[in-house]
Amino acid sequence: MIFYFSATGNSYYVAYRLSQALNEPMISIAECMKQEHFSFSMWKNETCGIVTPTYYMGLPTIVEEFLEQVKLHVEKETYCFLVATYGGNCGLVDYAVNTLLKKQGLLLQGAYSVKMPDVWVPKYDVSDQNAMYAINLAAETRIIHIVRKVREKSQEYDMINHGSLLTYHVYYANYRKNNTTNHLYVDEFACKGCGLCEEKCPVDAMKVINGKAHYVKPSCVMCLGCLHRCPKHAISYDHISKEHGQYINPFVKIVDL
Repeated sequence: MIFYFSATGNSYYVAYRLSQALNEPMISIAECMKQEHFSFSMWKNETCGIVTPTYYMGLPTIVEEFLEQVKLHVEKETYCFLVATYGGNCGLVDYAVNTLLKKQGLLLQGAYSVKMPDVWVPKYDVSDQNAMYAINLAAETRIIHIVRKVREKSQEYDMINHGSLLTYHVYYANYRKNNTTNHLYVDEFACKGCGLCEEKCPVDAMKVINGKAHYVKPSCVMCLGCLHRCPKHAISYDHISKEHGQYINPFVKIVDL
């Protein structure tokens, strides 16, 4: 089984590549949370993979909450691994995952990271499609390497651009503090009320009311999926992100996210 969370397609693409190579099903963490599906059993020849983006050097809150609640019934021979996608620094995602898995008597046997476009548009510019394509093209070599290592059930931690424990705690506390929806703005003149943001929000933080999208919860995952998917680019972060563009992984369809 390949458990994944993805807002803009990077982690979905990696999970898909692993799923195809290993003949393992893909399990959406967002859907598991919505359906409250937390019990999974795996046979000894199966693999248990977690594919996640890196947020503030750690896990998206939805992935953290899923791992806190999930019950993984695995055989001793089951191979557990992690792949973290990242833009600037993969941080200590492996540390965060192991901290949660230890409560079930489990540990990661393999951990890998792959650099992909950073979609945090309050800071990074994704408007140059050629530049984004070049980053994704460079990631292919790394993805092929990771697929080979996972097939071999390699017992190694290969997390590139790792961070320090102190920096991780500082950054992650800042994420927890700032994942409030009051940073997100809907341009009501641009919004056409198509409902895509409401349909795809992993924590149901958006609703279309009187034909316009509104944030109806005080906090969210801050995945920016709503911002990047909006066909009218009607959503921005603190009114500063629009000039930085929108991004969906070029090898993934929005309908799959």
